[in-house]
Amino acid sequence: MTQNKLWTYDFTVITIGSFISMVGSTLASFSISLVVLDYTGSTFLYMIFHVCYQLPMVVMPLLAGPYLDRMSRKKMIYTLDYASAGIFAAMEEVGRTGNLPIPTHLQDAHYKGAAKLGRGTGYKYAHDYPNNYVKQQYLPYELDGKEFYKPSGNGYEAKIREHMRRIKEGAE
Repeated sequence: MTQNKLWTYDFTVITIGSFISMVGSTLASFSISLVVLDYTGSTFLYMIFHVCYQLPMVVMPLLAGPYLDRMSRKKMIYTLDYASAGIFAAMEEVGRTGNLPIPTHLQDAHYKGAAKLGRGTGYKYAHDYPNNYVKQQYLPYELDGKEFYKPSGNGYEAKIREHMRRIKEGAE
């Protein structure tokens, strides 16, 4: 009879990787919160940042845990690390460029007089187009062409990169 050991090589690598990722995320959260405090001087905004950053870490495991147990932990760790990197890159860009205006076709258009300001006009609903993708400016015009996520050619990211290339080629 063979005994299934818990501390296999793969489990050890994933555990160490998770720990390093957690330490990095914690340090990044702390650093960014200090930047928020430094820029704004507001302890209230400092606290709001911490709540917004920590709340998903408390709530999501309760909601997503049963589903994530059925997925590859390795793939999930990579996905979450890339998502965090994208969020940090976007936050760095906002810190660098400041408060840029939102394109008018994405601005709120539910109130009277919004059409006169051009708000919401020209918006293209992606689900009305093939592959649920349409060429449209989503970032502020000053950031036109900026990419925050660039899938590599490794593993599942190669599939993502090929999928994005294919739908962008056929986009209107």
